[in-house]
Amino acid sequence: MHEELLSQKTKTKEITRMKKISTILAATMLAGGLCAYAEKEERKKGGPPEGRPSREELLKKFDKDGDGKLNDAERTELRKAMAAKGGARRLPPQLMKRFDKDGDGKLNEDERAEMRKAMEARRKEFIAK
Repeated sequence: MHEELLSQKTKTKEITRMKKISTILAATMLAGGLCAYAEKEERKKGGPPEGRPSREELLKKFDKDGDGKLNDAERTELRKAMAAKGGARRLPPQLMKRFDKDGDGKLNEDERAEMRKAMEARRKEFIAK
């Protein structure tokens, strides 16, 4: 009988321990799910990645004529400022090969203008479809 009582106490302790583990596991999973949901909602807002200025901030700084859009001159100033900060994006190799006419590994203003023109034509073609 004494062994039976010990066995019963051991079972009770084991059940209590399993309940604690289950509760902790459920709480951890719930917290993880809530964090993932919050992160997903944050991405839905469409804001810029951390450390990058928002569209509104860029307009405020570079939209000199105040029309709410960046014209060619304003975009050029933005690009120069981004390049000076090291924010210039690397072009995919196929685009560099296509638009880098002088082969120096960089796009000069004429080559960039050509690329922008081609991209704009492609965008209009895509929208028309």
